[in-house]
Amino acid sequence: MNEPTTKAVAKQVADGITDAAAIAQHHNTYSPEQRVQFAVRDWQEMRAELLDMYVDLDEQTLSDTLEGEVDLHERLTDVAKVIGELEAGKKGLQAYIAEVRERQDRFARRAETLRNLIVFAMGKAKLKTVPAPECTITVRTLPGEIVIDDETKVPKKFWRKPDPVIDRTAINAAIKAKEKIAGVSQGEERSSLTIRRK
Repeated sequence: MNEPTTKAVAKQVADGITDAAAIAQHHNTYSPEQRVQFAVRDWQEMRAELLDMYVDLDEQTLSDTLEGEVDLHERLTDVAKVIGELEAGKKGLQAYIAEVRERQDRFARRAETLRNLIVFAMGKAKLKTVPAPECTITVRTLPGEIVIDDETKVPKKFWRKPDPVIDRTAINAAIKAKEKIAGVSQGEERSSLTIRRK
């Protein structure tokens, strides 16, 4: 039996499975996640159909046919574009948050400066309280803050030991070195996705 060409296989299978244009239009009403799921399903179904029809079909023809008739590559590229947009939005939001925080700090510094001005003025005028319709301003004398002049001279009873913390970096290094550690196990391997921007 002569091996079919990519074009011939595509036509025979596409005629029996689905209208690609109709499916594409239909898929556009769904989320990126759903469109990828549909494309994966179509890919798997067409692959099984091709292998059932042509037992000796070579991998290259199979791959070319699937890529030409199923929009999985396009859907994955669309999702990669969405990831790029989200990451760009994240960077923009981070910049906005940094700007807002800077303004917040500036407002706080300005408020503290004005508070110190009131304390200074009331101290000079020897006032403890200033009643007003909007508010009542009061200045109180507080104990001074504790200052540690020499840590080596502070008695042990005033020292507090921190809670033990597991050193995950050391554990990772030991696991990589094939060391067995009681009470520690390693989870399943994970996939790492890389999207390079041109």
